[in-house]
Amino acid sequence: MPYPLLIKDCLERGVKLCPNKEIVCRGPSPEVEVRYTYSDFYKRVCQVANMLEGLGVKRGDVVTTFAANSHRHFELHFAVPMMGAIFEPSTITLPNEVNIDVVSRAGSKLIFIDESFIPLFEGIKEELKTVETYVIMTDKKELPQTKLPNVY
Repeated sequence: MPYPLLIKDCLERGVKLCPNKEIVCRGPSPEVEVRYTYSDFYKRVCQVANMLEGLGVKRGDVVTTFAANSHRHFELHFAVPMMGAIFEPSTITLPNEVNIDVVSRAGSKLIFIDESFIPLFEGIKEELKTVETYVIMTDKKELPQTKLPNVY
């Protein structure tokens, strides 16, 4: 029987069919691997979706990421659309003017950035008029020092 193939269906299928199968993702740096099961991945994706909701992200809001291809980015690929928000992955390799334009046209309210990109965003924060919140992706227990507003 045909049914819509939603990102939630893909996530739940992995948990149902192979809950203990291992997923291997790149970690915060290329030489680090993160390993977890489909069950653990599902729990992490749900935690991220709940965190987004706690930050005020609603259905139809745009969430942009400027991040390396890591386990955190992989989790966002599922969590953002599962809660009905729009996932807008972007690339830091583009010129600042292009990234500012992408964020502005999308109307991004929240941006996830890797810690290493903080200086770049501090330099363009005034031009990112739609952005209300920044989430810094880091392994540190404390937030890094930054001049960005509304940082989590």
